[in-house]
Amino acid sequence: MLLAAGVVLVGPGLLAYKLESYVNSVDKFYPTFIKALGENLSSTTDFKSALSYVLHMELGALKRHVQKALNRIKTWVSVEEALDLMASETASYQVHMLNNIFAEAFRAGSNPLEVGRILSSLAIKVLDLRNKRRVVTRSFETVLVILQPIVVALLVILTTLAAFFSQTITKLPYFELGYIPVPLVRYGTMIIIVVVAALNSLSINLVRGGFKGTSLLYAGLLLIESGIAWIGASTLMNMLLGQFAGGIEFPF
Repeated sequence: MLLAAGVVLVGPGLLAYKLESYVNSVDKFYPTFIKALGENLSSTTDFKSALSYVLHMELGALKRHVQKALNRIKTWVSVEEALDLMASETASYQVHMLNNIFAEAFRAGSNPLEVGRILSSLAIKVLDLRNKRRVVTRSFETVLVILQPIVVALLVILTTLAAFFSQTITKLPYFELGYIPVPLVRYGTMIIIVVVAALNSLSINLVRGGFKGTSLLYAGLLLIESGIAWIGASTLMNMLLGQFAGGIEFPF
């Protein structure tokens, strides 16, 4: 059940991760774009000529969006609207904000060369901070990925031992211990594992930052890990206690 739930969540999680990776690739080339655009607009106030020159540069995933913006301006779409549509298509909040700042500064008569350099430096600083945050996040991810199956295995082992000794001791006449409800323990443990996996995936996403949909990917991977640990630990306990467990019901 845990494995099935994990596989189901991995699908949309991969789509979210792919979208986030695409936005990051756009942000990577944005400093080059905005700096070159400001430099070209300092010598000509024609956005069409400036964007045409920028297109000769290496812009990666951003290039087709710049081409679309140029095509819109050629069809008499306003510069502000073209830049706004460009930001919407990239799905990048950074591109949206900096494009708006650049368009407002250009309309207000600011020096496009200085504005382009300032916005380019700002975008580079944001990318640098984002990369540093990811370095720290990798350690946190590694710890949680290792701890998740360990916690699941310990839960399975402890619960199996508790059920084993409970059912063994209740057969003795001089022990008045209560019987552990095995189905309730099974589903209770499963709920705990799902909650822990969900909290760990949200923690990774919170520390890592970025698109919240990627938490589905981490939740799916953690649930798959949990399912494998569940199967392995329960199989091990059944092998170890099976020879002593005649007529005893195991929780897993």
